[in-house]
Amino acid sequence: MNLSYDIQQHLENIKSSVSLGRWEGNIMPDYCAFAHSKKRNISAGLCKDGIELSMSEKDFCYARVLTSDIETIAHLIDLWLGKGLFIEELKSRFQEVELFEGFPEDKKGKRLLKKWNEVKNAFFKDQYSSSTFHYDICIKILEDAKKDTTLSKMYPYISLGKLCFSDRANGFSNYLCIAPTHWKSINEKYFVFITSDNKNIQINIDDLNEGLEILKQNIYRLNGRPKT
Repeated sequence: MNLSYDIQQHLENIKSSVSLGRWEGNIMPDYCAFAHSKKRNISAGLCKDGIELSMSEKDFCYARVLTSDIETIAHLIDLWLGKGLFIEELKSRFQEVELFEGFPEDKKGKRLLKKWNEVKNAFFKDQYSSSTFHYDICIKILEDAKKDTTLSKMYPYISLGKLCFSDRANGFSNYLCIAPTHWKSINEKYFVFITSDNKNIQINIDDLNEGLEILKQNIYRLNGRPKT
C-alpha cells in the first residue's frame, strides 16, 4: 500500500479539493500522509491496527481516528480540511472519531494545567503510531502522575519521546524522566532516568507506582519538598 497515493485517489473520487503533501521530488509518502489548509492540518500513518488519522489546528490535536477503512479516512480529511466542518460535526457523523479530553480544571493554576494538557495532547496525537516510545503507556503514566499530590504540582514536558518533570515552566538543568522500556536487552517494563550534578542514573522497574515514587523522592532531593 502507498498510503498517500491511495488516500489521494479516494479524495479525487469524491471530488475533494484537498491535495495531500509530497516530499522533495514530488514523491508521495508510502507509509504516511499529511496536508494542511490555513490553520488546520492532518497527519495519517499506517499502524498495526489499520490507519491512524489525527486532525489538528496549529499544533493542537482535537481528534483522532483509528480505522482500516481508507474511504472513511478520505471523507474525514475532506470534511476537516476541504469543507471546514467543526470537529463536533465530524464526531456526530463518524463514530470512529475520538475527541481529545484534557484534564479537568483544578486549583493549581491555568498555566500549569495548560502544560499538562499540552503533554497529554502530544501523546494522544501519536498514541496509535508505530513508535518504539509506546505513547499509549505514556498516557497512563501521565494520568497516574496527575493524580499524585506532588507530581501534579510539577511541570511535565516531553524530551526524546519521554515524560519528564520540572519545577519551572521552562524546564531546569536536572533531568528527571519516566518512560516505558523500549530496549530488548532490558526485561523490566519501565525505567526512571535521573541526571544531576553531571551524573546519570537509570533505574529499571516493573511497577509503575514504584517508578513514580522514585521520581517523587528525587524531586524532593533536587528541589526540596513543594509547598502543600
